Amino acid sequence: NLIGGYKPERKWDIIPVAGIGYAHAFAYKGTPKTNIISTNFSLMGKYKLPKGFDVNLEVQSALFPDQFDGRITGGMYESSCAVMLGVTYNFGSRGFAVTKNTSKHKHRVARGSRKVRYVQIINPEAAERKVEVIRTVNDTVFINKEVKVREEVPVRTNEPVMLGSILFDINKTMPMQGQEITFVNIAKFMSDYPEAKIRLAGYADQQTGTPQYNLKLSTKRGISVKDILVKQYNIDRKRIEVQGVGTDAQPYERDKWNRVVIVTAVDF
Repeated sequence: NLIGGYKPERKWDIIPVAGIGYAHAFAYKGTPKTNIISTNFSLMGKYKLPKGFDVNLEVQSALFPDQFDGRITGGMYESSCAVMLGVTYNFGSRGFAVTKNTSKHKHRVARGSRKVRYVQIINPEAAERKVEVIRTVNDTVFINKEVKVREEVPVRTNEPVMLGSILFDINKTMPMQGQEITFVNIAKFMSDYPEAKIRLAGYADQQTGTPQYNLKLSTKRGISVKDILVKQYNIDRKRIEVQGVGTDAQPYERDKWNRVVIVTAVDF
């Protein structure tokens, strides 16, 4: 973990150990009892199995003074070696618990002796309203429907907002099949914001075609998306702007993802 970083999905762990130990030899058949300080080394490999089990394989060695076992060999040290195979069961979950704060619009609304849940305001429309609060105290759930939460009304800006990406096959000007939900979401946004306008920025990947050809291809892709929005979803064509980018920019790391039209709300 120190060298490769902590990764919960990693199956293998390697644990090196070095330390100092104490060893005692009992008197036996003329060999006197002995107490010594030993140096120990070991290397453990651990493999994670499903359902909380681990398999452990450890190779361990220890260094002793030559006279430890009563036989003098003339060397400075003698050593022992052991190989151990074991199974470990983990009670509870492995690894570390990670907590992330994923929203800026969470408000604390109730307190309990053990747990406090939060209510997330998804689409605030007023500065003050009533919300449903779920509070858990000692594993018992209480629901309060009359708790008032103070909310901040978001300030509308003219910053562009990305609404979706429409993908294309290589050298094609019609969108790939299976992207209807993206068109539906764009049409819903245009309906919710009648004054909004959108920009269709067409791209092409750098791996195929010349820059001049890709510029024309990306523009045609934007026009085809515009035609679908106008003809199939009844969006006013004056609210749609088409921009061909070609290969001047590559918004994504993968080439096939750059065969795309990115839909952005520019005025709403």
